[in-house]
Amino acid sequence: METAKAIDEISCKVNIFGEIVIGNTTTSSTLIAILRGKNPSNLCGSRASTSHGGVNYAIITKKIAIVEEATKYHGASKMNGQPYKAFEVISGAKIAGMFGGMLETSKQNVPILFDGFICSTAAMIACLINPLVSRALLFAIESTEKGQSIPLEDMTKIALTNDLPPLEGHALHVKLRISKGWVD
Repeated sequence: METAKAIDEISCKVNIFGEIVIGNTTTSSTLIAILRGKNPSNLCGSRASTSHGGVNYAIITKKIAIVEEATKYHGASKMNGQPYKAFEVISGAKIAGMFGGMLETSKQNVPILFDGFICSTAAMIACLINPLVSRALLFAIESTEKGQSIPLEDMTKIALTNDLPPLEGHALHVKLRISKGWVD
């Protein structure tokens, strides 16, 4: 309710959701794997393991194993397409704050500008809860994270299934790694 009040009070023209080193790529990968039945190896990439020295494949392998273990432990097949059930067992406060803010922003008919893998996951969850959110989404910058295309494709499918305009492509493709302070 505070978000709705704030949007009204400041006469918000666009609500922007972004991410800088919030450390939820494993959580995001797990939520996508559970909600959309996707293979973790198609989701987990090098975001948290890349530096000027290159990619640390041991970190990626560990991340994939964590996501696989979580999906098996929590019975992922029972939660496919059910965001509230999935969020009961795999959650992140930052992701919850983002998708909650997106739901409320959409109700207020305010455009939502978002970027990155974690924000894409939050936007996908918001669209699963309320497909009308997809009509407000504007995608800013493509992430270098391997799995980002999956929630974007799913948001497009959700929009089309509900006779809403599909999500347009990203405005910028700069291979930016803000968390590392450099550009590929």
